[in-house]
Amino acid sequence: TFVADAAGGFVCDDVPPGPTLVRVDADGFSPWFRRDLVVPAEGDLAGVTATLEGARSVSGRVLAADTGRPVPGAWVFAVARGAKDAPDGGRVNPLVNLETGPDGAYVLAGLPPGPVDVAVSLALGYKNAWQDPATAKKEGVAAGATGVDFRLVPLVDPSAPR
Repeated sequence: TFVADAAGGFVCDDVPPGPTLVRVDADGFSPWFRRDLVVPAEGDLAGVTATLEGARSVSGRVLAADTGRPVPGAWVFAVARGAKDAPDGGRVNPLVNLETGPDGAYVLAGLPPGPVDVAVSLALGYKNAWQDPATAKKEGVAAGATGVDFRLVPLVDPSAPR
C-alpha cells in the first residue's frame, strides 16, 4: 500500500520486473485497476495515470418468487460495463459482491458511474444468474439505482413426488 502526495503522485519501490497489477483506492471513488502494466527489467515504469470516478451504489432485495420471503445469505454482484473500451485499455471492470442480510437486502457500493450488470451468483435452494438469467440477472442497470430486486425461482428437488 502506498499513499499519494498532495498532487496525487506516488512511487512504488522494489517492484520486481515483469507483469504487474495496480489498484488505486480513494475514499468516495470507485477503485481503479490496470492489469496490462509491465515493470521493465531496467529503469522504471512511469507515466501511469489513474483517473478516478465517483462511487455509486446499487441496492435492492433478493426474494423468493413463490413466497415473496427474503432470501438471506444470497451472493449478489455488480460488474461495470464498458471498462475495456476505456482509453486505458488495460483497465479491469470493477466488480463488487456481497451477501444479502437477513431481510434479503443488499447495497453494492463503490461502483463507477454508468451501466452495470447485477446478478445473483449463489442462493442456496434457488436458481442463480447462470441457471435462470431472466430472474437472477439484470443487465445495464444505472449505477446509483435503488429497488433493483430479484425474485428467485426455487430449485425443484428431483426426488420430490410429482
